[in-house]
Amino acid sequence: MKKIFPEISFDKQIKFLDIGCGSGLYVHAAKLLGFDSYGIDIDKKSIEIAKDIGLKVEQSDILDSEFRNNYFDIIQMKQVLEHLPNPNQVLRKIYYLLKKEGVLIIDVPNQNGIVPMVKVLTKIKSNEYGFVQPPRHLFGYTKNSLRNILKMAGFGKITIGQSWPGDPVFYPILKQNIFNKTIFKMSYIVGKGSLLYAYAKSSQ
Repeated sequence: MKKIFPEISFDKQIKFLDIGCGSGLYVHAAKLLGFDSYGIDIDKKSIEIAKDIGLKVEQSDILDSEFRNNYFDIIQMKQVLEHLPNPNQVLRKIYYLLKKEGVLIIDVPNQNGIVPMVKVLTKIKSNEYGFVQPPRHLFGYTKNSLRNILKMAGFGKITIGQSWPGDPVFYPILKQNIFNKTIFKMSYIVGKGSLLYAYAKSSQ
């Protein structure tokens, strides 16, 4: 994020929110970095685990949350947007939760990735990387559609890239067989990786 937005200062305490935080892995990591970190998830058991280790998390839909507007410096939402029936509404809510110049970090499956495209063409059914497959994945995103939906929510400076499952920065996977590792990495090399990431700055 510092490479993309070098003007952002980390000298103050950063307020961080992870939407779809699960049992709090990223909330805990942000806390170790010195951030004032929060998490939210709809899964009761995951939230109980996070609370048991002392993390500031809540079980709720983000649209029903009681977080104050103009409160967070960074909001992260990894592999969540494709599951939501109301992505425009959620992104607009996030926009208002961010401070001016706050940053949303988001990633979604790449609808134009090689692996999803092959699965669609061959009609392979899988719970992994994804194309649209209700009720699991309700929407599929490309670079253009992800950029457009972020613009519609009000975000200004937007950087979008593609990656792959196993990327140590965006999507680390510890246990991955050599076949999957090779296929996913090769799809990234040719510009058709299975993951899209975006950094979008609030301009309110």
